[in-house]
Amino acid sequence: MRKRCKTHGWFNSLISSDSEMYLNSLKYNKPGTMPLGFSTEVVDGCPKDCGLCPEHKQHTCLGLIEVNSHCNLDCPICFADAQPGFSLSMTQVERMLDRFVELEGEPEVVQFSGGEPTIHPEILPMLRMAFDKGIKVVMLNTNGIRIARDDKFLAELADIRPTVYLQFDGFEAQTHQAMRGKDLTKDKM
Repeated sequence: MRKRCKTHGWFNSLISSDSEMYLNSLKYNKPGTMPLGFSTEVVDGCPKDCGLCPEHKQHTCLGLIEVNSHCNLDCPICFADAQPGFSLSMTQVERMLDRFVELEGEPEVVQFSGGEPTIHPEILPMLRMAFDKGIKVVMLNTNGIRIARDDKFLAELADIRPTVYLQFDGFEAQTHQAMRGKDLTKDKM
């Protein structure tokens, strides 16, 4: 992809190292469209203003809802700084999903994340609610620990059938130790 930066000029970015796979993926692209509405005003400009403002030229490709801030791991490399702090209610998530549908019309993808969303006590009803609101792809961004250790949760998750976006660090114990602070190879397998 050829891009231009106002400060640094023209440059090229590699989109994919497999041209056939990239070309085949294009059939899934949703054409660029303006959002049906905006949620914020322009104050400081991107990326400082949070939410879709009138300067956006594209709809939301992926809605992301962080349902909580805490986690069942304490990873040395955590980018989310996961710790106890907040946990959204069903009412808050419903309001977010309704607004997402309102602004998108026919939203394609929403991802539930956190901290670790599987430890939220209402994550399963939240996933169901997203499907019930007509969102085509409902994703669960998870480290997989609860899926590996809780068969009842896994069975309920299988009934809902979200797309699971699974953290996977490899097959070596020392990799897990360095990245997650403990050996999770058995859980991940």
